[in-house]
Amino acid sequence: MSSLVIRDMQKEDEYFVGTCTHTNESAILDEYAKRRISWLRNRFDDGARVKVALRDGQRKGFLYVMPIEVCPTDVNGNKVQWNFESPKDPIRAAILETQDKSLGHEKQ
Repeated sequence: MSSLVIRDMQKEDEYFVGTCTHTNESAILDEYAKRRISWLRNRFDDGARVKVALRDGQRKGFLYVMPIEVCPTDVNGNKVQWNFESPKDPIRAAILETQDKSLGHEKQ
């Protein structure tokens, strides 16, 4: 029988979380991961948290939990609709800066 564990992100989970599970895919994603983890660490004092799911000791997923006041994207409407096109999103901004066409993004 497999075991499932959900825990707070630990130092050894940061690369997995930072790359959004896309580990060892490209140098540019690894660079984005550094920005994402730095941003998350800077939000911990504001209440942000990261949970990591492990099955049989292998990382399988993660979840960001944060107060709406520190969310990197705009929140609109009374039923909470996320706007992932927000210029406040640090990862989106990094992608646009690089003009990395391999990710399907071009500088706008």
